[in-house]
Amino acid sequence: LAGLPQKVISRAKELLAELESENAQTRSAKQDNGQIDFEKLSESIAVDKLRKTNIDEMDDTELREFVRELLRYI
Repeated sequence: LAGLPQKVISRAKELLAELESENAQTRSAKQDNGQIDFEKLSESIAVDKLRKTNIDEMDDTELREFVRELLRYI
């Protein structure tokens, strides 16, 4: 891709995947009337964060902070 370093290409792919995931979450949170259901969106974001996180690699402090962050979405 035009001589770009592999590191840049990999990061761009990661960002694209995140944007596509957010777009899918927003679409799934829309109600029949076209309005976004923010409760469903928040739950979807929390579930997505849980799936992407490897809690086995966290220490106690990091895990507590992660749970506090998740609670903001519930």
